[in-house]
Amino acid sequence: MKKSLLALTFSLFSLTFAKNWDFSLTPYTGLTAGKLGEYLYSQYDQNHTVSDLQWNEILWNVGLKADYSYKNFFASGDFTYYMPFPCGKMTDSDYNTDFKTNYVVFDNNSPLSLQTSLDLGYRFNFERFSVSPILKGIFSYQNFNGKNGKGYLGDGSYIAAGIDVPWNSSDAREENFYGIDYSRLSIYSFIGSKFEYKAEKFIIFWGIYLSPFSYCEDSDFHHGTSSNQYESISYAFSSLTRFYSDAGVSFTITDKLSLLAQCSFLFGATDRSTHYTNYGHPKGYGIFATDSEFFKSNQGKGMDVYVFDLKVGIKYSF
Repeated sequence: MKKSLLALTFSLFSLTFAKNWDFSLTPYTGLTAGKLGEYLYSQYDQNHTVSDLQWNEILWNVGLKADYSYKNFFASGDFTYYMPFPCGKMTDSDYNTDFKTNYVVFDNNSPLSLQTSLDLGYRFNFERFSVSPILKGIFSYQNFNGKNGKGYLGDGSYIAAGIDVPWNSSDAREENFYGIDYSRLSIYSFIGSKFEYKAEKFIIFWGIYLSPFSYCEDSDFHHGTSSNQYESISYAFSSLTRFYSDAGVSFTITDKLSLLAQCSFLFGATDRSTHYTNYGHPKGYGIFATDSEFFKSNQGKGMDVYVFDLKVGIKYSF
């Protein structure tokens, strides 16, 4: 009798638990397109841009998403790797107070880029509709190499006339340029809501999020001869300047399998950053260490981000 009661209790517990939790894995692939903007400002006028680098990207992504839910609580983890292929063009523009003086175009490559994210939320269910407040965290690292630079110099220090001319003037000088390496590490926190509508075999969802806090740091290395190559590093803390939105649809094939298509958009205007560089200074000058050449520059820097993701995958529920 005791064994029968124990078996019945265990069966009821297992059945109850099985109805309250769900776990799934979704391998996916897709395309990522967008740009990271990098800006340098005049030391005399912090609102005047003197240099503007646009790291454009079109990347093939692959990844894996894991979803776990217990009753109305849920958590999602996502890892995306971007294939190390040529990914578009990078443009480098310089300005005086009146016009663009220099313009160079590079072949852009991405040797290492990845992103991870974590969502925590609670789902409020209605008949065919649900609303979920969500806390989201995103960690992103992107590394680019700009190579085979070709462009035009209208800066007066480079041309025979000795005065600035527009980059597209007949007096501008055409040149080849050394490469530029760029990396950016970004940590975003987001708070927002996800909305879902359920039909017979379809689930349509849309989410929108605002970042209460974000942190970005970047490194820019300009190759050249031993006397003129240099590096700059900057750090930016911001609040309420980054936004994230996603939308998608899933189609149920069986109780275990679903097809998923999703797009997302991460964007934010220019955040100002603290700027350090070793431009024009020997070792022993800097602030990071006694043998460092880095110093805090009087020129401010800035960063923006506009990235669109498209992903398709197969979801398997356990």
